[in-house]
Amino acid sequence: MNQLMNCIHSVLEQLNNKYIIDEDTFKLANDSNLIPFLYLSMDDKTNEDIKNKIKNKFKAYILYDSMQAHELDSIKNIFRKNHIKYSILKGPHLQKYYNESYLRYMCDFDVLVEKKDLSKAGKLIEELGYSLEDETNHDICYKKNPFHVELHFMLIPNKEHGAKYFKEPFSLMEEINGEYQFKKKEDEYIFYFFHLLKHYIENGIGLKNYIDIYLFIKNNELNFDYIHKLYKYTKYEDECIYLEKFIINMFNDNEEYDEFIKSILDNKLYGSKYNLTKNELKHKTTFRWLLSKTFPNLTQMKNYYKCLNKRIGYVLLPFLYIHHIFYFGIVKFKYSINRIKLAKKIKKEEYTKGC
Repeated sequence: MNQLMNCIHSVLEQLNNKYIIDEDTFKLANDSNLIPFLYLSMDDKTNEDIKNKIKNKFKAYILYDSMQAHELDSIKNIFRKNHIKYSILKGPHLQKYYNESYLRYMCDFDVLVEKKDLSKAGKLIEELGYSLEDETNHDICYKKNPFHVELHFMLIPNKEHGAKYFKEPFSLMEEINGEYQFKKKEDEYIFYFFHLLKHYIENGIGLKNYIDIYLFIKNNELNFDYIHKLYKYTKYEDECIYLEKFIINMFNDNEEYDEFIKSILDNKLYGSKYNLTKNELKHKTTFRWLLSKTFPNLTQMKNYYKCLNKRIGYVLLPFLYIHHIFYFGIVKFKYSINRIKLAKKIKKEEYTKGC
């Protein structure tokens, strides 16, 4: 098991093992928002420069964790006062399984509301000082440095990743102290798992999300016969079984998973351009892939241009395609060329393997 995994395991299991942290481990932990695990398992013999960087980063984690807790209370309070039906997703409910809340860094607040309340909820978020950042076909994002809020009106957007099971998410929940939470631990687990699966399939996902599910399994009695039936709601039942097995055994120092753990750490937080491009190239030639990037389908265009989520926006569709081509062909020219080079490299690797 590599050094970062050893540090995480020691902290989670309260083994109190100490390690001399090297520069590579620091960089991996920093990229994956896992610095507190290094701080709590760092041997005093660690290089002074690395030690100071870890200590300073750790102080920032403590401060940010406290600020987030206060900010989340403000969001909950304003929704309750205005009778918005809501559910706080992921991070805040997963933090309780960690020894300390700061061990589970939260990039943003994910809040589920009913679609009919989306506009009202957005205005309330703006009253707290947030401004609209982005809008997709399944959520709306708001920003107030250093915080981000994502208002969701569905839990899983794509059918192939299990969206059908969560078609009516609030029907799987009950109200507890003004907030809606999952009635069954199995349903809560499957939401976390399907969210991880979506990112895993599309372009990879970082270690933090695997740790979440590891701790959730460890701290709850789950009916896996029931859970395995739910995996059938996705197109990736075999992948679900593989990921579940890996998560349960991720700290068992199994050589079988060494390469997989390395790829997860390379993914940092939410995947890599390599994995994303490789997934997009499935069953496509490089030319067909490039054509699909130049002329995205309607669902993809809705993710790029929020006005298409309203019917009147369709009138603008031809002009939006022109803007899309101009943006990626001129403004983001260097990025586009690098993606094309990467696509050719992946296709060459596939050809070499097939020979």
